[in-house]
Amino acid sequence: MTSIERWLDWLCKLFNTGAKCSLFLMIFIPSLDVLLRVAFSKGILGAEELVSLMQVIIVFSALAYTAAQKGHIGVDLLYDRLPKWVQPIINGTISFICTVLCLLTAWQTFKHGKEIWGSSLTTVVLKIPIFPFEFLTAFGFLLTGLIFLVDFLKSSILVSGFRREER
Repeated sequence: MTSIERWLDWLCKLFNTGAKCSLFLMIFIPSLDVLLRVAFSKGILGAEELVSLMQVIIVFSALAYTAAQKGHIGVDLLYDRLPKWVQPIINGTISFICTVLCLLTAWQTFKHGKEIWGSSLTTVVLKIPIFPFEFLTAFGFLLTGLIFLVDFLKSSILVSGFRREER
């Protein structure tokens, strides 16, 4: 594992820890809200908004970690039957496409975050600014794109290794 891979792995684990904490709060806040409504007839102001914002944290913080762990769904029905030298070509192609899509999405989301930074776009009840969540989304896509880029480079090295063996 190279130093870049170790750094990306550490960053993915850090963001995944943030996702886990948000998931805990996402379960705790509505539970407490219901308990307070039953016991005192008064719930937590903006509980729905907090849960919605935590969904952003969970999804885009855990996306890169899931990609790094190869946790996304794949269909191996045909793939496993292909020759071993074709598999890295397919992996590399898919990783390249995912890299491009993730980096383009990160770029556009970052641009949108910059546009709304100076605006007064906030949540309705708690008045929480939206732009930090926009930047978190952009960073989640950037990190995921970098994970796919590393996968693409690894696949490229494997493909070049197969080509050398043929000679």
